Amino acid sequence: MPFFNKVNFAIMKYDEFIKGCNKIDDLFTQLTTKGTTVTDGVIDRNAYFNAKPRLMWVLKEANSEESWSYIDKFKTKNWLNHCNGLSSIRRVIYTSYGILKSEGSDWSKFPWSNEDVCQSALLEIAFINIKKSPGDSVADPSEIKNAYHEHRELLQLQINTYNPDIIIFGNTMDFVELSDFDGLESSECLVSGCNNHYYYANEKLYIHAYHPSYMRLTDEKYVMDIVNIYREWSRNK
Repeated sequence: MPFFNKVNFAIMKYDEFIKGCNKIDDLFTQLTTKGTTVTDGVIDRNAYFNAKPRLMWVLKEANSEESWSYIDKFKTKNWLNHCNGLSSIRRVIYTSYGILKSEGSDWSKFPWSNEDVCQSALLEIAFINIKKSPGDSVADPSEIKNAYHEHRELLQLQINTYNPDIIIFGNTMDFVELSDFDGLESSECLVSGCNNHYYYANEKLYIHAYHPSYMRLTDEKYVMDIVNIYREWSRNK
């Protein structure tokens, strides 16, 4: 069964979206009773539902030892500023801003990632990990692959409910079954200047990007390569 139902999100009713989000909350509550869990998903329901385009990140796992929530932390100024030195957070902020709020401006016009105007882009995204329990600084590939199947019901519900226009896989596409994503398996692989792979499929954009912590690219090159992939897709769709 593919993750994506062929739903026109533009006409999807808000109450259906909220109902799906509530079901996701229930599944996370169940996970939390079983062990340490890092909650993820849509950061702000209203902002995401009204965002154009709708953007979702898919990462591997949180580097942590205790339960907490991305939904709470991405709304917390002190936490975001404290984590601004981490490329894994900083580049998610910059890239999300570039896609959702930059209005075609170049890198030199972007605000700093610790400024409110830049961080506000996080309210309009969905951010999910394949593995819902915490992990180490270096992910174990076999654990991520196993977690994909272990949490498949929850992942399906998240992706069907959020129905993003754009998915950025942070070096995670190898851990999913391409056939689970509508149109992805048969789509042509395009390659960007920074060697990110991307696919146009049924009016969606899938980007197989480097992990945000990939340090062989500067912040500017990492961010703008993905932003320019989006801008090309937006012009041509």
